[in-house]
Amino acid sequence: MIVCAVPVKDLAAAKQRLVPTLAPDERRALARAMLGDVLAALGAAGLDRVWVVTRDAEVAALAAARGAEWY
Repeated sequence: MIVCAVPVKDLAAAKQRLVPTLAPDERRALARAMLGDVLAALGAAGLDRVWVVTRDAEVAALAAARGAEWY
């Protein structure tokens, strides 16, 4: 069985190095989009399972919508 675990921090704390360039809502949207890209790529890779490890309810919902399990 091949499993990939993806750790994802809270979206509110994502992409902190971009603070001088992007507003909080822009960083959140970027992190959501990047997570979507990662989950799409992992879904296409033919893995047995994809786990998303997070404390963020929004991230958990995004993971579930893409067929990943969240913990």
